[in-house]
Amino acid sequence: MDLISQIRYKAGLKDATIVLPESTDPRVIKAASFLVGEGICKVMLVGNREESEKIAKKENISINEEVSFVNYDTFPQAEELAERLYERRKHKGLTLEATAPLLRENAVFFAASLLANDHVNGCVAGSVFTTGDVLRAAIQVIGLKPESKIVSSVFLLHTHDE
Repeated sequence: MDLISQIRYKAGLKDATIVLPESTDPRVIKAASFLVGEGICKVMLVGNREESEKIAKKENISINEEVSFVNYDTFPQAEELAERLYERRKHKGLTLEATAPLLRENAVFFAASLLANDHVNGCVAGSVFTTGDVLRAAIQVIGLKPESKIVSSVFLLHTHDE
C-alpha cells in the first residue's frame, strides 16, 4: 500500500470532521466532495453553500450533499468563540468588539477557532491563504505547546503516473 493509500485508510478509521476555510476555491470544493464520497472524513466548508454551488456549477463539480457549510453569523456558539479568542488575545491588545468581525471576515481564523474549541478535529488550509496567514491564525487562535519554540509545516503532493 502506497503512502497516500495508507493515509486515506487511517483517516477513514477516525470518523473525523475536517474544516476547510477556502470554500470558493474549486479545488477545495472538489476535494471536499471527494473526501466525503470516499468516506475519508466529514467535511465542513466555511462559507456560503450557494456561493460554492455557483462556483462548482461553473467548474462542472458536484458538491456532495453530505458536505456541510458553516459561517460565523449562523454558528450557534459564535459568541462563545469570540469570547474565548478575546480571552486568549486580550494581552496583545485584541478587544472584545474586534473579535466577532475578525472571525466573521477571516475564514481561516474562524476555522482555527472551530478547531481550538473542539467543534472539528482538524483544519486544512493553504490553497488561497498563504502559509503565513494559516500559521498566524493557528498560532494566535490555537497556540503552541508551552515547550515548543519552532513552527513547522509540511506539503505533500501526490501526482498520478499515467
